[in-house]
Formats: sequence, structure tokens, C-alpha cells
Amino acid sequence: MTVALVVNISEFLEEYFSNSMKTLKESYAAIILSIFTDILAGVFLGKAEEILKILPGIIILLPGTIGLRGNIFGSLGSRLGSAFHLGLIEKFELKNPLVQDNTKIPIYLTLLFSVFLGILANFSCKIFGIECVGIEHFIVISFIAGVISGFIMLVLTFFITFIAFHRGYDPDNVTTPLITAFGDFFTVPALIFAAFLVKDLSFKLVNYLFDFIILLTIGNMIYIIYRENKNVKKIIYESVPVLSVCSIIGSFSGFIMQESLNQLLILPSFLVMIPAFLEEGGNIGSILASRLTSKLHLGLIRPEFKFNKYLIQELITSHVLSLIVFPLVGILSFVFSKFTNIETLSFIDSIIITTILGLILTMLVSFLVIVVCFIAYRHGYDPDNVLVPMVTSFADFLGIFILIFALNLLV
Repeated sequence: MTVALVVNISEFLEEYFSNSMKTLKESYAAIILSIFTDILAGVFLGKAEEILKILPGIIILLPGTIGLRGNIFGSLGSRLGSAFHLGLIEKFELKNPLVQDNTKIPIYLTLLFSVFLGILANFSCKIFGIECVGIEHFIVISFIAGVISGFIMLVLTFFITFIAFHRGYDPDNVTTPLITAFGDFFTVPALIFAAFLVKDLSFKLVNYLFDFIILLTIGNMIYIIYRENKNVKKIIYESVPVLSVCSIIGSFSGFIMQESLNQLLILPSFLVMIPAFLEEGGNIGSILASRLTSKLHLGLIRPEFKFNKYLIQELITSHVLSLIVFPLVGILSFVFSKFTNIETLSFIDSIIITTILGLILTMLVSFLVIVVCFIAYRHGYDPDNVLVPMVTSFADFLGIFILIFALNLLV
């Protein structure tokens, strides 16, 4: 019996290293790039102290806006990855109905939820008694940032997914971290740019823009309901409730940031760290989510809360990634903060804090991925449509809570 156990463990380890090394190699390269882009986004945020003071409450938009881009286009990348695995698409062709549908869906969702986030951010300020700009400023800023970054991300998501597949990479390993990374990189500057633009606009012009956006969104929703095909409607209907919940979670995360803004401005290197820390937690969880979803579709994993070798392999790989990635977040946060004259922790403290907090975040997010993935699949929902948004949003909330908790211990 002992010999049989040793043999089984040996076979498991051999298969694990054979499968996981490919995942680690592909995911690690994508995540390294994502850390650099996230840190650069964080530098933009760390240098945006002036606009955060001039337009009070705007920081509430940040987690929701960043999360929305990752949620919409991460789900798009996940759907395209599953379509490749199932042989439904092989190359980019606009005449392909699947490509057409997946081009329109993120546009509709971006327009709708950019407005929704603006309304939600203003509502959050009113509920919690936070001094803030008017609702029209929130909506116009969110909408402008959404249009700019959304258009860029639509092009990049298709490009990344198709190039990755045709070069022999598993899209599940590379698309989500790259998509969310570029989402942060373009969303944070777009949001800051929109805020600076709206800051200088007259109140009357802002109101005109506000009315136009509302009419555009209502017209967009009518078009979706009455004109689109069943596949688009199904994905929209499955995505809207999830993205609504995620937007609420994002706004609550933003509220935590707003309440802790004074502490963040005392040690602004945490602002530099925030995009990378949150996104790497979301990336690791999203990679796990995408791989579990593909394995569910292929029948390698059943939606049962039992550990099998494939599930164990994926969990080990996620935590190995965590122990490799989060120390780099600490190193690069320190380096870029020093380079841009942003006050920071010591080099060693930056590494230790991000590593410990990152491991905690990975454990919590991995548990969430398994629960949401299996429950969604059991109830007939496609995890590709609901899992990535839920994971990235909860990763943002948990990550901000963990970071703010650590910051309060330090300052």
C-alpha cells in the first residue's frame, strides 16, 4: 500500500510539473508585463494628487472603472479562449457571427456601465455623506474614460487572443493578465484625462453632455432588447446582473479608498502599488478561473466540491505564481516610486508587505473562484460570462481592504 501511495504521488508530481511548467511559463511572461503596466498606471495615480483634491469623490470611480474594463474584456478574452478550445473559431473574420457578436457585446456593456458607474459613485457619496462633485461630472468623466479605454481594449483583446492562439500559447494563460494589465494602463490615464477635461468645462456644457449620454444609453438599451440576436441577448442578460454587482462592489472599494485618502497621500507609494497589487490578485484568480472553466467544458473537472488532481494542480500553480509575482510588485513599486520622487517604504519592507499580503489575497481569491465557478456551472450559467467579473471585482475589494488595513498599521 505504501509503494502504491508513493507511485501515485510520483505520478501526480510528474504530471503536475509537466502541465504546470507550461502554465507558469506562459502566465509568468504575461504577468510580468502586466506588473510593469500596472505600476506605470500607479505612477499616474500617485501623481494625480491635485485632481483628486479639486474633484472630491472622483477616486470612488477608480476601482469600478478599472474593474469594469477588466471584467468586460477579460470575459471577452475568456469566451474567445473557450471558442478556440472548442474549435468554434480559428481566425479573425468579421463575417463570422461569433466574432460579430463578441465585437458588439463589449461596446454595449461599456456604454451602459460607464453611465451606471457615474450614477453609482454619486449615489455612494450622498449615502455616506462624502463631499463630491455633481452627478453630471461623475457620469461624463466615467463615460469619456470608458469610450477612450474601451475602444483601445476592444482592439487589443482580439489582437492578443488571436495572436496568442496562433503562436501556440494557451489563451487561458496569457489573455486575462495582458487584457487587465492594458486595461489598467489605459484606464487610469483616461480617467485622469477625462477628469482634467471636465474640470475646465462650463457647467452648462457638462449638462448638455450629461443629457446626450443618458439618451444614448437609453437608445442603446432599446436596440439591444429589440434588435439583437439570441446569443447577444443571452450574454448581455447574464452579464448585466453580474456587472451590476461588480460595479457596486467597485464603488464600495472606491468608498474605502476615499475614506483612506489622507493616509494614502501620506504614503503615496501605496497609490503606486494599488493597480498592480489588485490586478495581480485578479490576474492569478482569473487565470485559475479561465483554466477551470475550460476544464469544465472539456469534462476534465466536474462541478463538485471535491479535490481531484486537476483542481489540486491548478491551486498549487496559482500559489506558486503568487510567491513569484508579488515580491516583484514590491520591488517595482519601490523602484518607480524612488525614480518619480514619490514617498515610499524601504526596499525590504516593500517586498515583505506585498509578498505576505499577496499570498493572503491569492488564498482568498482561489477559494472564491472554486465556489463561484462550480455554483454558476451547476445553475446553467456559462462561467466565462460571470466568473472573471466576479473574481476581479472581489479581488479588488479584498485587495484594497488588505492594503488599507496594512497602511493603517504603518502610518
